[in-house]
Amino acid sequence: MKWVDVSNSAKLLKPYLWRIIFTIIGLLVAVSFLLIGFFKTILVLLCCAIGYLVGLAHDKGASIIKYIKQVRGKW
Repeated sequence: MKWVDVSNSAKLLKPYLWRIIFTIIGLLVAVSFLLIGFFKTILVLLCCAIGYLVGLAHDKGASIIKYIKQVRGKW
């Protein structure tokens, strides 16, 4: 059995990495439009965006509670 050199394949695909990623994302969004409908897909995308922002804040060491208190203090 011959083993495939994966590092060579990765080098070949590296210039196209973001094209491949966004093509897959576009395909997933299109399939979800067809399977669950427009508004449910938008809701899923919105929840994903909120989850991403919460994770980003957590990675940077920010506290969600501090942020909420800061926003409430401005109103």
